[in-house]
Amino acid sequence: CGDMSAATPEPAVGSSVFFIPTNRACAAAVESYGREIRYAQQEFGRRIPLVVTETDEGPGVAANAAAVAAAATVDPAIEALHLTLLRQRRYFGQLLGGLDGEPAGRLTELFTSGRRDYGTAMNKLYLMTCSLGADALHRRDSDTTLLADELPEDEGRFPIEVELASLGRRVSQLTAHRRGEQVRQTGDPRICVVGGN
Repeated sequence: CGDMSAATPEPAVGSSVFFIPTNRACAAAVESYGREIRYAQQEFGRRIPLVVTETDEGPGVAANAAAVAAAATVDPAIEALHLTLLRQRRYFGQLLGGLDGEPAGRLTELFTSGRRDYGTAMNKLYLMTCSLGADALHRRDSDTTLLADELPEDEGRFPIEVELASLGRRVSQLTAHRRGEQVRQTGDPRICVVGGN
């Protein structure tokens, strides 16, 4: 992950939202990433909403509703939202209400068609992030969990720590290392995306 010792512990972004877009049952992801959200709250004092956004109306929707409800029960401090396609249609209806007729309907259909499209999914999450009044988003795949779920030696390591320490900062504020050598940067851009594998 790079050396975060030069980063200030306080996140540079004012607020963020944690999304799990899905087209399947994702209870394991919701439970696992709920721990990551609790970590952000304990470590950084951040209340980050957990939002599961459905891509379709398949059999996983009911299981996901139960998983989101369970996450809120495990920790009432977690604001957990389950955005079914019905709720998303209402959301886009309100968001696009100022557009007349066909454009609003076409855009709503684009975002709620049930088609699996990463570009559309990310654009939808960006809009929802703004609507929730947040400055940044965290996104996790619904078929993944924290590494510690598979590798016990990774217990206590959370990607959100690097994301919160990096997002919104200038590159010069962080020390990044690759194979022990300083990575050279041109200019001093603001960090807008933090990714991993």
